[in-house]
Amino acid sequence: MRGHIFLAAVIRGVPFAELKLGFLGINPSVTLPRWVDQNTRTVIFYAGGLSTGAVFLLGYLLYWVRKYRRRPSPLHWAMGLTTIMLATEQFAAGYLEGRCHGAYIMSATTLFSPTAVLTYGWMIAAMFFHFSLCPRKMMVTANRLEGCAGG
Repeated sequence: MRGHIFLAAVIRGVPFAELKLGFLGINPSVTLPRWVDQNTRTVIFYAGGLSTGAVFLLGYLLYWVRKYRRRPSPLHWAMGLTTIMLATEQFAAGYLEGRCHGAYIMSATTLFSPTAVLTYGWMIAAMFFHFSLCPRKMMVTANRLEGCAGG
């Protein structure tokens, strides 16, 4: 749910009681009061994706990358890839929601909208980042070494 909107709005001085929960299609949405100025709205719209993306990125760098480098396995590699892609999707959503809010909302239910295509591009770039930090050849080398030690 759009909890980041609630939290960011309350932090920016919008009374909780004036926030209204609604839906845009099947997607949850939050309606801000009309009196909230554009600068405050922009900060609120950026807040969700950027803060969530930062949490995912820290989890990726501090947990999955380190875990994979210590003991390479397909599970650690796949979980790292999933986490960095989720982080990138959140960063893209936060940026697009804050910078191009109208386009972001209008295309929220469309699979191949310009904002969705941009998000997919960012996620593909994140895959290459993951491939460079966690090369699959580390798993092959680790498996060979385990086979030699256990044999």
